[in-house]
Amino acid sequence: MSEPDFDGIDLTELPADVAEKAKQFAKQTFQANLAKSLTAVARPINWRTLPPTGLEHELLELNGWVDWLRHAYGLPAQVVLPI
Repeated sequence: MSEPDFDGIDLTELPADVAEKAKQFAKQTFQANLAKSLTAVARPINWRTLPPTGLEHELLELNGWVDWLRHAYGLPAQVVLPI
């Protein structure tokens, strides 16, 4: 029995070629979004004054960065906790 993919989605029920294409697409999309985020100019964020939609957006961006940081440097969750 194989384990779920990195994001917890079980692709074992799909044909192997479809599962592989889904993984490749997800990886390409993640890398493109991450590259776009990492090239953006950093700015200070006042977390207390953000509206709910802005807060959600910023937390998702921060989560993406933390995920990249953990995977890029092989850091376990004990060192850098996921958001």
